[in-house]
Amino acid sequence: MKIYTSYYGKRIKGIEVISISRYNPKWFEGKTIKELTPTKEIFQMMLDTWKQPFENLMRSRKKEIEKALLNYKNDIVLLCYEKDVNHCHRGIVSRVLKEWGYDVAGEYAGKKVDEDIQLGFF
Repeated sequence: MKIYTSYYGKRIKGIEVISISRYNPKWFEGKTIKELTPTKEIFQMMLDTWKQPFENLMRSRKKEIEKALLNYKNDIVLLCYEKDVNHCHRGIVSRVLKEWGYDVAGEYAGKKVDEDIQLGFF
């Protein structure tokens, strides 16, 4: 299984998409891996202070994350809202999962439709 990341705005087709955000867009009907979502406290931190606390949280959830990922045998795309991976927790998710031995392939560049959709957050 390869793990890719992306953001909701790409509306990806042809591969299973999994949410890793605290809240999903109204239109999103896929599954969520809650173990890869930031806590409310981390979500509310300033941009320059949240990265290390999120990485620590993720590492503390390692067993739960690995158990959640066992549900997927085919390639998946982990989604969240932020378009720029450098300002998003999915960059940390990718790096840590790769350290743990997962086949993390980076940002998904495959089939997509409706590149600039209206997100409809809640």
